[in-house]
Amino acid sequence: MKQLLIVLSILFFIGCSSGSGSLPANTSTTPGDGGQTPTIRNVVLYNAEDIETPVISFQVGDYMYFVVTATDLDADMTTLYVTEYYPFDSDTIFNGPIAMAMSPQITMSASIQPVEMRYTNLAVIEMTGAAGSYRMEFQVEDAKGNESAVFTVYFSKVI
Repeated sequence: MKQLLIVLSILFFIGCSSGSGSLPANTSTTPGDGGQTPTIRNVVLYNAEDIETPVISFQVGDYMYFVVTATDLDADMTTLYVTEYYPFDSDTIFNGPIAMAMSPQITMSASIQPVEMRYTNLAVIEMTGAAGSYRMEFQVEDAKGNESAVFTVYFSKVI
């Protein structure tokens, strides 16, 4: 268990993606009806009781708060989907997918370059279920139906 937490800690602190600005391995974007595909840059998990200290382990009964950093070159992200899997290496959905509305992106008028947005307080999720290792997948869809690559984070629940 200690080795698993160390591995999960390492994954968490390197941003849970396969490289700076690159798409995570084994995922792809889904094209919609034109426009640009959204990109999730990072996801950070917090215990809702302390939203300043990132965590990867929760007590059953805690509430998870998360921050998603994402961008879309044509600034039209609309929906964030979150799906939780247990155990972490299975395809069994434990919770979700949960669809959450995203606020409009801000663009810098001089460059017409969209600002990388930090989405906070989209939802607080109660940690239920058995103790163990979980996987949570995040995906953004824009107004034209383009979907980002899936961004995956791992965490554990303890009793």
